[in-house]
Amino acid sequence: MHNSASEYIENGLVSLHRWVWGRLEDGMDLPVGGSVFSSELTTKLHLDFSAFNRFVEAETFNEIFTERKTIFSIWYADLPQVLRDAVDPRVYFALIVVQNGMEERLGIVRDAHVSRKSERDAKYLNTLPKLSDFRDGSAFCAEQAALGQAMLQSLEIPSVYMSGVSFHDNLSDGADHSWIVLYPDTENSIIFDIARPEDNRLPNVYKPEAPFSQYIFENKDNAFVETKKLLRNTVRYFGVSDNPNMTMDPANIVKGQVHTILAPLE
Repeated sequence: MHNSASEYIENGLVSLHRWVWGRLEDGMDLPVGGSVFSSELTTKLHLDFSAFNRFVEAETFNEIFTERKTIFSIWYADLPQVLRDAVDPRVYFALIVVQNGMEERLGIVRDAHVSRKSERDAKYLNTLPKLSDFRDGSAFCAEQAALGQAMLQSLEIPSVYMSGVSFHDNLSDGADHSWIVLYPDTENSIIFDIARPEDNRLPNVYKPEAPFSQYIFENKDNAFVETKKLLRNTVRYFGVSDNPNMTMDPANIVKGQVHTILAPLE
């Protein structure tokens, strides 16, 4: 049995076996990987948020949203009802700002025919890379989600960074992944899959079938929450796994409320 999810790495960042959950700070060394045969997170990323252009802060964002609220609300009304029921328009506007701001700062170009994985992996070879080293467009999910989380924190929107594994609905195509959880530990929690935007570059958001919380995964090697994609009628599972074959047993899918709902992060 691995250590409890209450084991803190630093400054509120929580260990979930081979994965992590929590808020991020400038100067932190974020664990982003390790061996499938060990729970030790040996591959890390130095978070130098201060090296990037200043993030939009909550007061400025609220002024921008107020100015654009009327026209944005007209556009937002044409989105699927299931999305509008789950995500407040102000929050969705914030996700658009964060999605675009992250991609601009990291030089992300969405091209399915070009992989930068070898360049990305080389940066971690026998060294501790800085997040700013990935401004050349080679950032993958961990780097993209980390910067996105920092931007959401600047907007004072309750959220946490999480690394783990995600699956499509066939339960057999699992992959290591990192994403952002908004309003964790509440009935309003949603998954912001910032590294996998919609084809039109809109934010990719999912609604969990159970309130998404670190406590779902406490003392578990394999546990997943079913989520529904809010812009398309598809299912994806997010959670933790120590299965090197990246397959999932349906018995590990969490159903319904499994813990006491906590107050939202401040």
